[in-house]
Amino acid sequence: MNGKSIEMDIETLIEQLAGENSDGDQDLGLPFPIHRASFPRNHVLTRYGQIETKGYFLRKGIVQCSVQKDGEERIIDFVFPGNFVTAYNSFVLDTPSDIEVSTLSECEVAYFFKADVKKRYEDSLIANKLGRYIKEKVLMEKLRKEKELLTNSAEENYRELLKNRPEVIENIPIHKIAKYLGIHPESLSRIRARVIS
Repeated sequence: MNGKSIEMDIETLIEQLAGENSDGDQDLGLPFPIHRASFPRNHVLTRYGQIETKGYFLRKGIVQCSVQKDGEERIIDFVFPGNFVTAYNSFVLDTPSDIEVSTLSECEVAYFFKADVKKRYEDSLIANKLGRYIKEKVLMEKLRKEKELLTNSAEENYRELLKNRPEVIENIPIHKIAKYLGIHPESLSRIRARVIS
C-alpha cells in the first residue's frame, strides 16, 4: 500500500484525520497506544502462516511484501516511509498469512495492535477514520496493481515504475524489481537497455 502517498509520520497523519492537533501524548489522542520499534535488514515482520496482529506505519527504511508461487518468491509490493504495511488479509480476517512482510533495509516503524484498535471502533471516531484510511489505501493500490498486470506488458510496467515510483528504481536491486514485475533479471536488463536508449 504505497505509491505516491503522503510523506509524513504517523503523528501528522493522525492529527489530520482527527482534524485537530495532538497533545503529544504517547497515544497521540487515540484511544489505543502507538508503539515504536527498529528492525535490522532482512528481518521478517510477518511470516507465511502467521496470523497478523499488528499494523505498521513505516517511518524509515524499505519493506517488501512477497508470496510463494511454484516454490519461487514473487514480490508483490515495496513499501517506503510514510506508508502503512501489514499482511492485510490476515490482519482483517484473522487467517494465516499467505504473504511474507520483511525489511530490505534497517527500518523504523510505529505500530499498533489490531485488538487495541478493534476494541475502540464503536466509540472512537479517530479509530474509525484511521481504519477507513488504511482500507481505502489498500483497495486503491490493489486495483491499480491488478489493472497494470492485466493490461500492461512488462516494459510498460517498468516505464510506469520509472514515472510513478522512481524510488523503486533508485533503491531496489534489479533482481528484486524483476521479481516484482514477474520477469527474469535478463529480461529486465533488455527492457532497461531499450528504455535508456
